[in-house]
Amino acid sequence: MNGSRKGLRRLVAGVLAAVTALSFASCALFGTSKEIVDAADNFAATVIKGNTKEIIKLTTEKKSSNAAAELGALLNKNNYSSNQKEFIDAVADTMTYEVKSDTVKSDTERGSVDVVFTMVDYEKAIKDGDCEDIDDVIDALKDCEDTMDITVGLEFKNKGDKWLVDNIDDKDFEDLFEFYTYDIGAEIISDSVDVYGYEYDDIDDTDYFESLYKDYQTQTYGYGPETINLWSFTNEVPDMVAKYIELNPDFGNEYTVVCKIIPTTTDEYQPALEDALINGGSDAPDIYAVEAGFATKFTQGEFSGYAAPYEDLGIDIDAAIEEADIAQYTIDVGTNSSGDIVALAYQSTGGAMIYRRSIAKEVFGTDDPEEISEIVGGGSGSWDAFWDAAAVCADNGVAMVSGDGDIWKAVEGSTDSWIKNGSLNMDSGRFDFFDMSYELTANGWSNGTQDWTEAWYADMAGNGERPVFCYLGPAWLLNYVLALNCGDTYGDWAVCTPPVGFCWGGTWLLANADTDQPEGVAELLYWITLDCTEDGLQYLWANNLFYDYGCSDTVASAAVMAMSDGTSDLLGGQNMFGVYIEANEYATGDNMTEYDTQISSLFRSAVDNYVDPYGDYYGDLDAAIAAFESDVEYNIGI
Repeated sequence: MNGSRKGLRRLVAGVLAAVTALSFASCALFGTSKEIVDAADNFAATVIKGNTKEIIKLTTEKKSSNAAAELGALLNKNNYSSNQKEFIDAVADTMTYEVKSDTVKSDTERGSVDVVFTMVDYEKAIKDGDCEDIDDVIDALKDCEDTMDITVGLEFKNKGDKWLVDNIDDKDFEDLFEFYTYDIGAEIISDSVDVYGYEYDDIDDTDYFESLYKDYQTQTYGYGPETINLWSFTNEVPDMVAKYIELNPDFGNEYTVVCKIIPTTTDEYQPALEDALINGGSDAPDIYAVEAGFATKFTQGEFSGYAAPYEDLGIDIDAAIEEADIAQYTIDVGTNSSGDIVALAYQSTGGAMIYRRSIAKEVFGTDDPEEISEIVGGGSGSWDAFWDAAAVCADNGVAMVSGDGDIWKAVEGSTDSWIKNGSLNMDSGRFDFFDMSYELTANGWSNGTQDWTEAWYADMAGNGERPVFCYLGPAWLLNYVLALNCGDTYGDWAVCTPPVGFCWGGTWLLANADTDQPEGVAELLYWITLDCTEDGLQYLWANNLFYDYGCSDTVASAAVMAMSDGTSDLLGGQNMFGVYIEANEYATGDNMTEYDTQISSLFRSAVDNYVDPYGDYYGDLDAAIAAFESDVEYNIGI
């Protein structure tokens, strides 16, 4: 199996993990068996359509579960090149199914039945077709008379008045959807490869395409006698090293920078990095990147002792931070327990409210960012005005947000930490999200979508159940998610100050305290995280001079953004930098812990079970909170 296919399959490994099949009583009433056959028929027909939201509705999965989100990522065609999408559609068009009613097993609570899906044998078609381009592939599929059968054993659970599929994480589904990530050939697929959310044309290098999804990748820059090891989980920081050497060839004559890339999608980066720091030696990283979800583990937690203070590297950190006007929340995250700065970020991820101009004019009579900010309580630290605005939107047939996930990061980022004094903080304002999520649904203030699913993306384009007024998020959500999915609403957006301050995501860079190359390490770190001149990385990043994405982007240095042009066509010509500079000032990083990703996932699951009429704790807040506490203790030991 080659690198590109293997990497994508690992991306959705959580959805496709094998489970142990349940056994059922072999005899059952005919009526129950027929209900299961009918449910299987409906489910199979929905699967062929490939609509994640509709599939999840027919299962016991909650819309916020990992399985639902990861299935959505797999089936979301925006994640594939145009040629790959054409291939996926061509194979999907050949799919049929048969429910094998003679395999039904059931009792009053559970049941099972086999469904045989049939499709073109695409592997044989491509192998025999001698394909050189996508047209050859499609013709080969049409001409192929060979088919392949995939048997999926569906397991059902009786949920009141309906039978719901209870095993979408079964391995059978891996086989069923394998054609989504099937490698039809890098030369064929690479006419439009999706890299960091944008399509790049005319990529002919097979090795380059495969490297995008390779599990472990090493890139080397420079030819000098001194070696600097850099560890990262994306190509971004290694690409910065390449750019720095391009601009400063003397650095490349002195140093060889060996960059190891291990994607976080495989859950292997953290343990590999930890082992490398513990074991030390010549292969240990001199510079290493960490993302927001686990940054504090390396800056303030168990592995903080391996990080060198920037000041110890010879950087005049206080003066540099003041000159660059670095966002305080990034400093909060990068400061260790002794008060030393051991990590800084290069991009900024403070959150703004991203709203539809046309809806603002229709509902509120204005689309001016300052006026809309006032209407929603921008900067107030309270959600009251936001809810009032939501009610007005609902009266006009508009959903304030697409789903509860659109406010979750703002709630999480503006409230107390999950952990206090080593224990789960039950006084955190994050528990208010139980009521917030319920109100969004009960009052019709959202479309009830799950973030990162097709329905969520559809709302960005105005193709959902109702028009959606706003999303809350950083510039990366605007530039690399909304821009790709907004369709005809492109240019109809604006940003303003949200009710509460928050940050979402980001990458921090650290130096190993045991590095043998402190001067070279300091030179790279300074250029990436602190240099606020027009020659620095952040100026290139902010002004679309690094990656040619066709848009400006936010950076950690407010000084850089202040001297840059943040005008965005997506935002109808608005300069977004002013809003995002304020958003960064408004955000805090002192409420983040190394357990946030795990705990927040468990929490949202508990909320969903409380709000969903089919949830295990529907309407029972005490039971939902008790289950959440139990899950945290079991999974994390807190």
